[in-house]
Amino acid sequence: MARSIKQITDEHVSTVFARVKRFVVRKFPALSRTVLNLTCRDIAAERKRSARSFMHTGHLDGPVICTWGVAAGVLDRATLAALFLHEFGHVAGHDEAGADKWVFEHFGIPIQYVGPLRLEWADPGLLEEKGL
Repeated sequence: MARSIKQITDEHVSTVFARVKRFVVRKFPALSRTVLNLTCRDIAAERKRSARSFMHTGHLDGPVICTWGVAAGVLDRATLAALFLHEFGHVAGHDEAGADKWVFEHFGIPIQYVGPLRLEWADPGLLEEKGL
């Protein structure tokens, strides 16, 4: 039986999240409690106002990175990894600019903003080199 789009996109997002989480937790074990919420209704509502809304954190109890799997699941690995790294920067206690700075200072990965939506992105070659 064919898998649904939701199953395929949720699996893609979950796989990238797991890789990024393992990478981050090696240096910051305290972030190991961070979980992924693939069905955040706030993201679904935000996407109606802004096509740029794919992830956020901070509104649920505990360290939770929220997304809407079907929307985020169409993004390439480099964009998803950069978005997750940025969100881990928030979970670590940083604001927008501070999250990207944290990623660069601790992992050597510059987060860039590209495309018409100005989404977070990281060089796929560098991500591969880092084991992401």
